[in-house]
Amino acid sequence: MQNNTPDKPDKQLLVPKEIAAELGVHPDTVRRAIRDGELRALRLGEHGRYRIRPEAIDEFLRPARRERA
Repeated sequence: MQNNTPDKPDKQLLVPKEIAAELGVHPDTVRRAIRDGELRALRLGEHGRYRIRPEAIDEFLRPARRERA
């Protein structure tokens, strides 16, 4: 999920729809995880949409990865 081109930052912010597609879940599932405090996200503006850093997704998935190990 990193982009090393000079004109773009290394870490991009993702929207719930992109994360949902990557994880194979509905976007509402991602939004619910954000509302429940399970997934860290930024909200741009007072009524803005959620934006999620890639490292927050890793943190969110970490407990599930430990259970499978």
